[in-house]
Amino acid sequence: MVDQFFALAIHNPAIEKSKLGKAITYLVNQRVALKVCLTDSQAAIRNNVAERSIQTLVIGRKVSTRLGPKSTL
Repeated sequence: MVDQFFALAIHNPAIEKSKLGKAITYLVNQRVALKVCLTDSQAAIRNNVAERSIQTLVIGRKVSTRLGPKSTL
């Protein structure tokens, strides 16, 4: 069923510049990742763990750019 869905999306004659055409292009381009999410029940759909792990780095970078390179408190 998943393969039929992607086959339908690939052969759809939608205009590429339209919103539907852009959505279908995105679907086809992300086919591998979407297929994993649709077929593997153990696959994580969200990336919250990865985002939380880099959050402190990003916040630290924002603070350091506001304070300047040789700031003293």
